[in-house]
Amino acid sequence: MVKLSPHGLAVAGLVMAFLTIVAGAAVTSSPELGSFRQLHTVSAVLSGLIAIVLGVRLWSSHRRLAGLLIGFVLLLALPVEDLAWFRILHACLAQGLFCLAWVGATVSSAKWAQGPSIVEDRGTPSLRTLSGMGVTITALQVLLGAGFRHGTWSVVPHVVGAIVTTVVLLVLATFAITQFPKHRPLLSASWHVIAMVAIQIGLGVIAFVGRLNHQQGAVASDGLIASTVAHVSFGALTLGSTVALALQVGYHVRPVAS
Repeated sequence: MVKLSPHGLAVAGLVMAFLTIVAGAAVTSSPELGSFRQLHTVSAVLSGLIAIVLGVRLWSSHRRLAGLLIGFVLLLALPVEDLAWFRILHACLAQGLFCLAWVGATVSSAKWAQGPSIVEDRGTPSLRTLSGMGVTITALQVLLGAGFRHGTWSVVPHVVGAIVTTVVLLVLATFAITQFPKHRPLLSASWHVIAMVAIQIGLGVIAFVGRLNHQQGAVASDGLIASTVAHVSFGALTLGSTVALALQVGYHVRPVAS
């Protein structure tokens, strides 16, 4: 009998959660895409089951993470009412589950088990402060994007949020790279954030231009659907990479000794 390790389960859950987000974005962009609706349902069920099993496996070593995994699955399992705020909450919970699976894959990896490579943070503001800001602002930006897609507010808050998020994440990644240019985990996580931000900016511009050229009430074109799905998907990857960087900062970086 094959027994998956916590790391294997976390990676599988990460993939399933990402597929759920992609399929959900496709259904939101064009409800006529029945095949994506089926993919969304199947991947969501598999993602939830994997997350519950992972939570059970991690209960003894990472109880808080395990509780969050199971809690998010239970919230996602609640029926989604035909109200914008319910759909927005559902979309944000899916992104949260994706990030939790990413955290699970990180803390259950062999590299994490080797222990931290402690470095002292001499910057102002500190990396811990910046990473916390980065996660908070990126999560808020995901919320603003979900609200725009579901028609709760205009695109303006999302555009303004994109500018603020870009500045904060680039400052965070630059601080980490310049302070610790030889620290492999921090360096890798920082460049990952920069790459995701750069791609997301390009996708955001393409999706925004597509929206401007789209006539109200007309059927969405394949190009508009594809650009929207890609923008939502890389939004999840941007949030996940920001959480991963914050996790590495919390693990390796310590305040300067008094």
